[in-house]
Amino acid sequence: TNGKSIPITATVTVNSPDPSLDVSRQLIDFAAAKKGYSEIAPQQFTVTNNGNVTVTLEQPALTNFTVSVDPAQLTLAPGATAVYTVQPKTGLDVGAYSENLKISSSLDKSVTVNFQVVKG
Repeated sequence: TNGKSIPITATVTVNSPDPSLDVSRQLIDFAAAKKGYSEIAPQQFTVTNNGNVTVTLEQPALTNFTVSVDPAQLTLAPGATAVYTVQPKTGLDVGAYSENLKISSSLDKSVTVNFQVVKG
């Protein structure tokens, strides 16, 4: 350039944070079982981060259902998925059981889980 200045123009685009989660199921209904039932087969659902920012998911603790998810999947990068597994606890008494399995408080996402125990 032999000492001459050359102006360079640069444009920077900043995307606003846009968190978004997709849950594969809104409702999990387990078939009714007779009192004294043995273990009920678990069901799964998937949570996908469709947003442009990392989202922190919750490890739910339910009263009448066992829920598991890989702790490494609780911090979900854009485009990543987490797989939750849920099943009724054994030994529940006769009655109807329904709980909300909260995925994310900040994005108000949850899945309803239902199970019924009937008299044998």
